[in-house]
Amino acid sequence: MYRHYGENIEKKVVDHHKSNGGVSRFEKFRIYHGDYLGEEVNDQKVSELAEHFSALVLEKVVQADYVPGVMEFISSFHSQYDLFISTGSPEKKTNHVRKIIQKYRYNPSEMIFVGDAPTDRDAARENGLTFIGRFTTAEEIKKEKYLIQDFKNFNSYLNTL
Repeated sequence: MYRHYGENIEKKVVDHHKSNGGVSRFEKFRIYHGDYLGEEVNDQKVSELAEHFSALVLEKVVQADYVPGVMEFISSFHSQYDLFISTGSPEKKTNHVRKIIQKYRYNPSEMIFVGDAPTDRDAARENGLTFIGRFTTAEEIKKEKYLIQDFKNFNSYLNTL
């Protein structure tokens, strides 16, 4: 999306994006256009950028392979565990997780949040959940106490916690 602004801007955007996985794209576009490009962006422009980004992401997600073992885990344990997906758009993950806890009256000490971004870890910690990091690209996540690479034998792993 930012290639036509030049290599320097493209690199800054990519680096920021990788370092801030899980941050809302709406927040990121304001940073990229305001701080990096010196352009004012209104809500309509941010919405247009987000729409374009969503289309690109959807295309890549549809083409991407599942995390090994995740579909088997979901198929086998969907009736044993309540499973949720928390994404950084349009709401912050911390708020989204808090709403889930409140709506279903869960005890946070009985919940687990699996994620691969610092915002996932932060949402878990701020809500009192155990965090399991799936280490991929975020170096910070590789330092977490509980780590997985994939979902193969995930239920057995849960039983060890």
